[in-house]
Amino acid sequence: MLKENISASQLFALVVCYILGTAIVTGTGKEAMQDTWIAVMIATVIGIGLMYFYYALNQLLPNKNLFEIMEFCFSRFGAVSLSYIYITYFLYIFTRVVRIFTDMITSAILLRTPSEIIILTMILVFIYIVFLGLEVIARVTEIFFPYILGFLIMLFLLLFVSGAVELHHLQPILGEGLRPVLKALYPSLAAVPFGELMVLTVILSNVSQLKKGKKVMLLGVLTGGFFLAVGTFLMLTTLGVEMFQYTYFPMLSVARRVAVGNFIERIEVIVVFIIMLGVIVKGTLYLYAALKGLEYVFRIPYRYFTIPVSIIGVVFTKLNTMNPGEFSSEWVNSTLPYIHPSMQFAIPSVIMTVLLCKKHSSQNAAKKTEGEGF
Repeated sequence: MLKENISASQLFALVVCYILGTAIVTGTGKEAMQDTWIAVMIATVIGIGLMYFYYALNQLLPNKNLFEIMEFCFSRFGAVSLSYIYITYFLYIFTRVVRIFTDMITSAILLRTPSEIIILTMILVFIYIVFLGLEVIARVTEIFFPYILGFLIMLFLLLFVSGAVELHHLQPILGEGLRPVLKALYPSLAAVPFGELMVLTVILSNVSQLKKGKKVMLLGVLTGGFFLAVGTFLMLTTLGVEMFQYTYFPMLSVARRVAVGNFIERIEVIVVFIIMLGVIVKGTLYLYAALKGLEYVFRIPYRYFTIPVSIIGVVFTKLNTMNPGEFSSEWVNSTLPYIHPSMQFAIPSVIMTVLLCKKHSSQNAAKKTEGEGF
């Protein structure tokens, strides 16, 4: 199998688009209320720490992905067992990403279109991109990247010109102290979107200039965190705290507030298109990571699994709760407190500990052998 390579600039675009992904659509860290934008900025610092952690994990075995690192730590049997868990996790988040986009489309644009049609259409797009390989995924992201950031800058300017931004919605700043901010940091913001960067451990071994990877990922996390904070700032100042908290797609509601001279208005269709780009990047990476896990387990090229796994994804996307209310409740009650921390922090920490111990033991054994040689 030929190894697919991505450049440092493509890795930067992947990190930024991945961080924005669905977080810019639904908002995150809403527990901090009017101080959510502050929580996002603090979470960006935590995200940098997590990024360094995942990067260090790959650097200890630079030419291996997450599944191969697990084999080094736990043997083939243990790695396969853990791989099944991660494959399930990646597919679960993939179906949630598709479901978020489907609900947004059916509630904003195609009101009478059956959700099954939208899900099937999106899945076909994912199949096509993933089947073409990681290099194509990276190139697509590199093309989408300027449009996503350009949209956020344009929206920021249009909202200010429209007079829709009302800074009093941010008051009182830290009115209830740091408690709401800290509550928003974990597990909400630590897990989504920054903890989700752990999926990059599957592709970091494919970066052609991995030595530059640390600086590139640092810049990517800072850029993504900054634009996520800007997006959160816009949602809060335009909608107010209550509407921001209880609206499922606050960014769409923000776009509806744009009205410049009775000429530029109702731009939510453009918003949906731009948001779709970020959703495609995030969903594609999760699907690719799941398929690479299957490739490791069965030792068959991942492309053979693309269509059957995607068909399973269609079914589970439809079954993944029946309405946005249930969807949000399931996310808050099960995924955020239990699933994300286990998959993003607990298991990787165990892997890192075992990996460091094994590397240390092998280094000591090598020194001992050299000493006996003399």
